[in-house]
Amino acid sequence: MSELEQQILDLIQDAFPLVERPYLRLAEMLNELASNCDSAKVVGEKCANPVVSEQAVFEAVERLRASGVIRRIGGVYDSKKLGFISRLCAGKVPASSLDFSAEPHALTSMEKFAAAVKEVPAITHNYIRSHEYNVWFTVIAQNENEIQTIVDKLCDATDLHDVHVMSATRKFKINTVMKGASAPVDSKQWLVNRDGDEGETERHSDNRRLEESSELRKTAVVLSESDKLRIRTACEDIPHSLTPFKDWDVSCDKLREDLASKRMRRFGAILRHQNAGFAFNAMVCFNIDERRKTTNASGEYRDQACLGMIEPSIWDLSKDERGERCGAACRPIAEPNSLASKGKDERGERCGAACRPIAEPNSLASKGKDKRGERCGAAIAPVVNKQWLVNRDSDERHVILSGEAAKDPVKSCDLIAQAGSLLASNSHISHCYERPSFDGFPYKVYAMMHANSAEQLDQIIADCVNSLNELQSHPVDYVVLHSVRELKKTSFKFFA
Repeated sequence: MSELEQQILDLIQDAFPLVERPYLRLAEMLNELASNCDSAKVVGEKCANPVVSEQAVFEAVERLRASGVIRRIGGVYDSKKLGFISRLCAGKVPASSLDFSAEPHALTSMEKFAAAVKEVPAITHNYIRSHEYNVWFTVIAQNENEIQTIVDKLCDATDLHDVHVMSATRKFKINTVMKGASAPVDSKQWLVNRDGDEGETERHSDNRRLEESSELRKTAVVLSESDKLRIRTACEDIPHSLTPFKDWDVSCDKLREDLASKRMRRFGAILRHQNAGFAFNAMVCFNIDERRKTTNASGEYRDQACLGMIEPSIWDLSKDERGERCGAACRPIAEPNSLASKGKDERGERCGAACRPIAEPNSLASKGKDKRGERCGAAIAPVVNKQWLVNRDSDERHVILSGEAAKDPVKSCDLIAQAGSLLASNSHISHCYERPSFDGFPYKVYAMMHANSAEQLDQIIADCVNSLNELQSHPVDYVVLHSVRELKKTSFKFFA
């Protein structure tokens, strides 16, 4: 790949210009970078190629498309915002040494499964991975029943069995933008703040003229037939011309509205990462312990539960009034006191001596609530400074740390959120989710990792494991599922 092609690729993955002549705009952007060449040299950066023409940029992009580096150029929409749901499925299909072999043979179970999946438009991704659960595929539909029906039909038609359908409980990172040869993902561009004011839409330099207003963000999603037609078209590959949007008969202004409303995550080039230099990939899944690593006054490591304002030992098996284990801070009422007592809780409300402030609270008469928002007495006092927040205004793309957790991540009261935040900050990780565990697979945190070589991939995994080990009291349990074979990877066609 030439330097010009790499520079173009870095630009168009997340910000293909939504203007009538996008290649002219790209040329202007590259030439603007070249004009700053002297300042770029000062900080040790490479300069752009000087004086690039519209035609030269177009031809470079066409070469990247023809070589298979670019899978397509188009919109990436948020299925949830369009009224759809997405589920990851893990299952088992008998494997054979003849799978996909050039040697003449009858279709194997895996080959039959792969062929059947290709005929299902709702399944967009399908991989063989190095695990007992050897097939992993993604299904998009409008409801759970549709997804289950698709899975059931596959099981009936093929040897697929023991299938587990999983939602993403939390999304810590969604990004398939790969930059340069050494850092595949520029994670900084995807960091979203609490109010959802920052994100990938801001990366579209030509799309900034449509400001994201609060009214637009709050508007309920009501799609007209013309909206559906535009979205269906934008899920395709743009025409091979200098004026693709005109030839598509799609309004750039409307596409920018899709970005501003967060219906569309990005408009750009979707790559075949193997062809782009990242041929070594793995889904690494982690089983995050509920105990975190901290130190006592002597500097020795010890286990602690994390309940926000209090830090009782997790080894304390006391239970609260609901019978739930919550540590010594919420111990059972051994000697309950009468409500006739004029003791008050930390808010000054009368609740009896049994509900005195945090030192030894006990009574349900207290108006205190635990971190689930359930009333259980002042024992688990309201968590005033939340340690983490989910950015629900931006499709839960990241868990955003705030307060003390932002300053000292180990203080976070949600170890899974903290692990997700650490993994999301790694530039070689494109996706990071929390998903439900299931029998035989206790892992909840999933991270997709990409590398140039097997050695680099091993090092990325080792670095992540070392970081996570700093959070908990003993080595993190994890499993590496290498991408053995890509059976299908397409974009979902909404409203087709």
